[in-house]
Amino acid sequence: MNRHSPWRDAAERHPDVKIGLAKIAPLRGAWITTENVIVLDVDLDQANCNATLAHELAHIDLKHHTHQAPAKWFAVRWEREADNLACDRLLDNVDEIAEAMALHPQNLDMASDYLEVPADVLWRRLTRLTNAEKLLIVERLDRIDRAC
Repeated sequence: MNRHSPWRDAAERHPDVKIGLAKIAPLRGAWITTENVIVLDVDLDQANCNATLAHELAHIDLKHHTHQAPAKWFAVRWEREADNLACDRLLDNVDEIAEAMALHPQNLDMASDYLEVPADVLWRRLTRLTNAEKLLIVERLDRIDRAC
């Protein structure tokens, strides 16, 4: 499977952005715009590290840095926008999502492990599937059920 790599994405599209690891918990990551640095918490596992980097890159791509820091309501909106874009990038292949769901029915944690993303990323993507994407997944699951 040729999945989206936020590391490759950063190197190709944002070579000027430095990426570093540090103890910043409870934050998972932060984009320091004045230094053009993304800092990821050193204690994150690989799936959370990838998801956090994808999230921080989404802030860059959404041009959140070109605006003044938002009020609390808008800050929540910016975080949601970055989460959504990161989820769409990390899980852009609906066939892979369907395969994970078929291999691990009714088990979000195992399906997300299979896809190498945190469970909250898979859940967010599932809640945002288009009707066409839902139909593809249902058809794939139905084919598997009929074969069993």
